[in-house]
Amino acid sequence: MRIVVGFVVALTLAGCATVPRNGPVHEVEGEQNQNESAVRYNPPGPTAEASPSQIVYGFLDAMLAFPVRSDTAKEFLTEKAANSWNPRSGTVVYSQPRLQAEQGQAEQGQAEQGQAEQKQADEKSSEHEVKLTYTEIASLDTRGRYTDQHETDTTVTWRLVREHGEWRISSPPSGVMVSEQFFGSYYLPLNLYFFDSSGERLVADPVYQPEGDQLATTLVASLLSGPAGLLAGEARSYLPDGMSLDVSVPVTDEGVANVQLSGSVASLSEAQRERMAAQVVWTVRQAHGINGVRIAVNDSPLKIPGVGEVQSISAWDRFDPGELDTNTEIFALRNDRLVTISGTSVSRVSGPWGKKPTPAVGFRVDTKKERIAVVPPGRSSVQVGWLSGEGEP
Repeated sequence: MRIVVGFVVALTLAGCATVPRNGPVHEVEGEQNQNESAVRYNPPGPTAEASPSQIVYGFLDAMLAFPVRSDTAKEFLTEKAANSWNPRSGTVVYSQPRLQAEQGQAEQGQAEQGQAEQKQADEKSSEHEVKLTYTEIASLDTRGRYTDQHETDTTVTWRLVREHGEWRISSPPSGVMVSEQFFGSYYLPLNLYFFDSSGERLVADPVYQPEGDQLATTLVASLLSGPAGLLAGEARSYLPDGMSLDVSVPVTDEGVANVQLSGSVASLSEAQRERMAAQVVWTVRQAHGINGVRIAVNDSPLKIPGVGEVQSISAWDRFDPGELDTNTEIFALRNDRLVTISGTSVSRVSGPWGKKPTPAVGFRVDTKKERIAVVPPGRSSVQVGWLSGEGEP
């Protein structure tokens, strides 16, 4: 470390001696996005003499590569496991990983003699099992939706076998595992954008995705999966069913993201194409350095009258989810009675929900504004009834 630091200081001092005192003014790019990390980490692959425990730790370390990549992590797996392992099938965020090897594996801190005996035993065996225990902080699904796991201790057993004379993992996790620190440093809180049931406003679906050159690609791939969870029955997507992304979303030096899609848009009206484009542009523009988006379907530009081939990132701001129409009706509870807010006026809802107090910790009105579900304090039951009318819930 001292040698490296000294070398850097020497370069710095040498550079100072050649700084010019006058010259022309040059324009330079603005400050780098604070969310885009400049730190790079390329962990090493497995060594020939690595023990099963070292292979497992090496695999965990390889999944912390940045920019995000999976080729090094696959080197710790058997050829069969590497071909079937899908890093995009989900993410586990963990802390405090610790190993407990089975089949008499020597633990850390064991005497040197015991380690030598275990090494001899390992050399004779062809299979090995290692138990990995960790504290699960959270998990992300394939789209990047976050679920808090309340710091639950989890134990998994990974099987290792000898392949070409070296230990390899034959039973990896279904997705990737990243440390809590890595998640906090490199994953960004972003949104996938769908539309409300009326098709008038975009709806933000919060996700987490790793920053880097592939961010635009992962965002579009997640968007194509459609709304899920609580939004599944409320939001809609104008991207046709069966549409897929061609490999990746490259970004030009000018900041234009090229979204190449496969599928059919022949049945979409002009208004539907506009909303499809709005979903893509609003989702992709979150990636660093995006100034415009070019959308192509089956190698042909998406045709929208009055809209250029390269769409500005502000082209569809009229669908901004943050701007509410003055005619939008909002439901709320005031003094345990249901009211509606329209513009600047507040009105009590007719029927039992607005007439008598209904203590609640949460409620939901269906999209047709016909029925309501109310969760009373204690969260052990739910009341469901018609929004208006005199019928009892």
